[in-house]
Amino acid sequence: GEPCNECEICKEILNGALTDVVEMDAASNNSVDDIRGIRDEVNFLPTKAKYRVYIIDEVHMLTTGAFNALLKTLEEPPEHVKFILATTEPQKLPTTILSRCQRFDFKKITNSNIIKRLKIICKESDIKITDEALDLIAILSEGAMRDAISILERCSQESIEEVGITTVKELVGIPSLEYISKISRSIFENDEITALEVIDDIIDSGKDLNNFLWEVIKYIKDVLIYKSTSSLKIYSDEEIKEIKSISELVSRERILNIIYLLSSLENDI
Repeated sequence: GEPCNECEICKEILNGALTDVVEMDAASNNSVDDIRGIRDEVNFLPTKAKYRVYIIDEVHMLTTGAFNALLKTLEEPPEHVKFILATTEPQKLPTTILSRCQRFDFKKITNSNIIKRLKIICKESDIKITDEALDLIAILSEGAMRDAISILERCSQESIEEVGITTVKELVGIPSLEYISKISRSIFENDEITALEVIDDIIDSGKDLNNFLWEVIKYIKDVLIYKSTSSLKIYSDEEIKEIKSISELVSRERILNIIYLLSSLENDI
């Protein structure tokens, strides 16, 4: 079940030198000719390993003709051949392909496990980071370890002694929460003067208005969640106090209506 990473075959796979393991990116190799090339190769026996393994990444990007060319091989594959079809959008695969596969759905990694792995990486790479920053990275990664490591890597490239929550927010482009909560409050209080002042400040600071609007929609959604559950993960105690104060200004129905209006505005922009 688990690779030893010590034997000759394991080492050659890790180095990308084993010709019996072929990885193909279907996003850029999605034509009938690409699949015909595989179809012609599958008849050859493996050179060293027990099987010839074809890993087709982003398989949903194959053209209809390419899927049809692959279908015959999947129906009657030689005993020495294994296909691994990887995709983030299984709903785009033809039923004829899905019905001939064993399906393994990978679940999102929990925030606690992402944080555990990030702590190991930080220790090995000598990166100093606060627990709050790690929590935020885990939440922003939405269960994807690769995204979490990517955010951490960008944070570690900053010339600072310790990565904090502010650094993470700045790097992923989250506008200052002060602006977002201020404009949210002004919307709830029908205070158009403050709202216009905040928009002026956002434009002057060079922030993108589309991104800002998206963050405002998410923030007001979080206000609705807090009003309904009295619980939020991504915010500090001080920020939760402000959200609690804002949530008391309006009813759930009005918050929902504002989210719909802002979403419509985003589409119009």
